[in-house]
Amino acid sequence: MGLGLFACNDNDLVEGSAPNGTQEEGTTYVGFTIDFGENKTRVAKDATVEESKINTAYVILADGNTISQVVSKPDKSGKYVLQTTPGSHDFYVVVNPKTAPTTANTVDEYFNKGVAIGADEFADTTTPSFLMVSGKNTFDIADGITKDQAIAGTDYKTNSFTIEVERVAAKVTMTCANPILTSE
Repeated sequence: MGLGLFACNDNDLVEGSAPNGTQEEGTTYVGFTIDFGENKTRVAKDATVEESKINTAYVILADGNTISQVVSKPDKSGKYVLQTTPGSHDFYVVVNPKTAPTTANTVDEYFNKGVAIGADEFADTTTPSFLMVSGKNTFDIADGITKDQAIAGTDYKTNSFTIEVERVAAKVTMTCANPILTSE
């Protein structure tokens, strides 16, 4: 009878507080690794060392157009881990952005808004710059996966995924303040 009563209350427990490590119903964990593939340009030219350097990386969880979570560092296992609800979610990876994503942004604002780069930054050849890359995947997240299972897992059954990252296409528009063009 004691086991029967415990089983009835199992759904109200937080992960780790019950002997079998259950968590609240409707919450789950997901873990990601990031795959940069062959790291080539569209013309199949190998990327330069500068283009390949990873300065910062973020995993974004989006519910529709709303950015609901941003994880900026992997845990000690090397995976980016998020707690979320089960169901279909969009996940983005952004590497080396000039502006870090936040939950104050929407997906449209963050990915479709131009980033101003001053002439001094654009012409700077002494400060290393890093090429921004991005990737988006939609995954169906299973319910009841613990953080440890997501970290140790290797497949969709344990909410453990790999996001492939591609280079971002950029449109650069320059406006000249002076109609007389010089080498500067």
